[in-house]
Amino acid sequence: MASTFSLAPSPKWYFFDSFGKPAAGGFMITRSSLDRTTPKFIFSDPFGLNPYTDPMQLDDSGGTKCPMYWEFNGIDLYYLLVTDKFGNKICEVDNFPLIGGGGVTPITANIDIENHLVNGQFIFIDANNETDSVLTPVPADSVTHMAPGSGFFKDLNGNYVRTTDSGVQAGWTFQKSGGDTATDTISFVAVTGIGEGFPNSPSANATRYFRYQLSAIGSLITDAAWVDTIPNVETFQNEILTVSVDTRANIGVGIGELQIVQNFGTGGVPSAPVITTHVLNFTANAWGRQSFQITVPTIATKSKGTNLDDFVAFRFVNPLNTLGSFDQVNHQVQRGTFGVTPYIEQTYAQDQYKVLIDLATTGNAIHPVGELKYVSTNLTPRDIQGWVAINDIGDTLGSAASTAFRAGIIYKNLYVAWWNTFNDSECPVTGGRGASGEADFNANKEMLIPRHLLGAIIVGQGQSIYGNHAFGDFVDVAFSSGSISALLYFNLYVKL
Repeated sequence: MASTFSLAPSPKWYFFDSFGKPAAGGFMITRSSLDRTTPKFIFSDPFGLNPYTDPMQLDDSGGTKCPMYWEFNGIDLYYLLVTDKFGNKICEVDNFPLIGGGGVTPITANIDIENHLVNGQFIFIDANNETDSVLTPVPADSVTHMAPGSGFFKDLNGNYVRTTDSGVQAGWTFQKSGGDTATDTISFVAVTGIGEGFPNSPSANATRYFRYQLSAIGSLITDAAWVDTIPNVETFQNEILTVSVDTRANIGVGIGELQIVQNFGTGGVPSAPVITTHVLNFTANAWGRQSFQITVPTIATKSKGTNLDDFVAFRFVNPLNTLGSFDQVNHQVQRGTFGVTPYIEQTYAQDQYKVLIDLATTGNAIHPVGELKYVSTNLTPRDIQGWVAINDIGDTLGSAASTAFRAGIIYKNLYVAWWNTFNDSECPVTGGRGASGEADFNANKEMLIPRHLLGAIIVGQGQSIYGNHAFGDFVDVAFSSGSISALLYFNLYVKL
């Protein structure tokens, strides 16, 4: 019997140790129910091509990998044993998944509760000011009205930026081709009256919706699409997606198109874009929600470009060269096959890219590069992630190609920070200093750690018992016998 692979209703599991704390670093052992010495793997894909390791190590939250696809071959089931990081048993179960309860099959379909099109209700449109948009005339052959969406995050200056530095316009745009003499506009209309958002028209009480309006046809328009772009052409390949959206027209039924575009980028010899389409209906004078399934093609045998600007785009194309106004809102993409689905609100604030970047920038704001941490206890690797221990005055930093004791790209920010803070007598660079810290790092020059870090006494800037000193001064203190009653030794860590 050929194997099949099914996703459990809960695609990620969490475990706690005997003290009620997350079982961070623990293990889930997955074996055959017929022979507990034979691994029986869980997979990360529905085709059984990518098995997780056995045992599967739990993350810092005590959670498993995600998603988990279970194999069914008609021969054996799973024996599962979960332990903490020291090997103490937390729980075990045999012949899993258990059959019974609500049905005859051991696994039911998982409902993906994530909407992969972020900001589908247009929580705000003007990115930097986080406000509504004004009505905008649309020039011919243009890409206009960038709005925060999938792949946007704020930089340290509070400006919205894209996830790539290679030209991918991630997030929402309006894209138009042709129609240089047409009269058309785009706007974001606030939902204020009964019947528009109250109680459910459009669904989910959207705060505002996107409108494209054509008042005079003029020359031929060949494209007028509201588009959400997500970097990485491999996203969603081989998957069935359910796409849902609320639409409305102020005329008879308008016919548009949903397109999923896999663009392989530029540079080298990339493959031509692959476009998958579906009819998009705009109902007359009433909001209508529609859902449909599209299978995203594989990129096997295709060639990505070399400029790292490949992407997948969801294009909601308006009826072309048709007088009237056409409205869209509550755009949604889910992994899997579903019927007409209610809108799952996912605001910009829930964007996984934004959350990760905000956490990183917030972390750097709280603990800037070069900050020192003196700790009087031994820390585990999990506790000191993002910090490096300084153990010897002879430690050196450098690039991966250097011969430094601590070599690698992870030391670059610290290298540059120290280069900019201390002079060469306190923080020597092998071969002498060049134009900048970054230039010296890239030139594979080693840097000796600042000589004052070990065996130092912390003295605040300003007047002290050791005199009046400015930041960066070093104080050599000679202690007479008996002047110190005790010494406390620390482990010293520096923020990377």
